[in-house]
Amino acid sequence: MARGHAQPGPRAGGAANPVRDGAPEALRAQAVAARTYILQRMRGGAANHPEAGVCDQYTCCCAHKDDAALREQWGADYARNMARIRQAVTDTDGQYLTYGGQLIRAVFHASSAGATESSAALWSGDAPYLVSVSSPETAQDVPNYVSTAEIAADAVRAAVLDSYPGCVLGDDPGTWFGTPELDDSGRVARIPVGSETLTGAQARALFSLRSAAFSVAYSGGMFTFTVTGSGHGVGMSQYGANVMAIRGSGYADILAHFVQIGFLVGQVVAIHNDCAAGDFFQAVQAAQKSRLAAAGGAEDDNDLALIDIRRYIAQDLEVAEVFFQMLNVNFDILLIDAHG
Repeated sequence: MARGHAQPGPRAGGAANPVRDGAPEALRAQAVAARTYILQRMRGGAANHPEAGVCDQYTCCCAHKDDAALREQWGADYARNMARIRQAVTDTDGQYLTYGGQLIRAVFHASSAGATESSAALWSGDAPYLVSVSSPETAQDVPNYVSTAEIAADAVRAAVLDSYPGCVLGDDPGTWFGTPELDDSGRVARIPVGSETLTGAQARALFSLRSAAFSVAYSGGMFTFTVTGSGHGVGMSQYGANVMAIRGSGYADILAHFVQIGFLVGQVVAIHNDCAAGDFFQAVQAAQKSRLAAAGGAEDDNDLALIDIRRYIAQDLEVAEVFFQMLNVNFDILLIDAHG
């Protein structure tokens, strides 16, 4: 439907690359966030697939690339990249985040347009630690920070009417989109589309935009969406974390900034260090076995590829590698395609 491209600016080869240029503290922050996210999903269950806590679909849980795909993507940098990630996982072994004694929803995204999004703007549930905060990355730090998507008017009409069949669109496509209302983070909160009013998240999904920080213009039969940043915008910005790390912030400070609460044990949110790697995987394995038993013991055979922790344990891989294989595409700052 869309024809998209990045605006002229720094290219991936010339912009700051978190793997190539350093920032180990950003990788440590990512390791703690990812570990917390997986633990929270495993312990809390998943309505979409109760037989397993985590799947490898980015639209549901987390994306995943196997070792062969990473070797092909990284080429000569594979060993170096993997070593850096393993080190970050090892350096933070057992650390996870809690709020009020419960594992937090440690979400993250690729990049923000100056500020992160509040979870209350997108999702139900109370997560007072996921509020909108500043994020320091700019076009000089992020490849394709500003992108455009060009969509023909006929395709826009078809997409809108397919999802909102009662929507009334006038004869002049230039009148289809009204003036958007922005939220405190600068993202589109609501935008009139014909007789409907969509949230920014709904418009982002409808037109496959990289984020909800967008503007739209019409000319010559084409709509042009100009989009800044990438991902849902909630929680830790991975490129923002990398900029903070380059500027000297430690991983605890990075995490504390993006959830806006201190991380000393005894405060409301804390980094815990009592989940040794072996215990972590035993707990995950036990949770998965329990869910499989509750589901009748049958392995899942639908289109959703469920991550089976037992498969990794059986391969007798190093703990860091096991953890990374579960989560590798969540390290978007390694320039794996980002989704959020």
